[in-house]
Amino acid sequence: VIATGGSIIYCREAMEHLRSIGVVVYIKLDYETIKDRLGNIRQRGVVFREGQTLEALYEERCPLYETYAHITVDGENMGVEELMEKIANAVKRL
Repeated sequence: VIATGGSIIYCREAMEHLRSIGVVVYIKLDYETIKDRLGNIRQRGVVFREGQTLEALYEERCPLYETYAHITVDGENMGVEELMEKIANAVKRL
């Protein structure tokens, strides 16, 4: 498992490399869940363009995550064990 930084999604070459060496899984969460989990976004090192909001960044990145993912899993309202099982089952179906 490689948990990359969010900005890697902007580098086509890096994403194609990850796709070539393994299975890319996008754990899809809604904006409010992401916002709650991030907490203090400045301390977390989230980089914004001038005037950009977290919600705008989320809307910009979601289509990219969906483009590069082999598997997209809805992770809303799930515990870790249930999510792991859902991902494992999806990988087996590839």
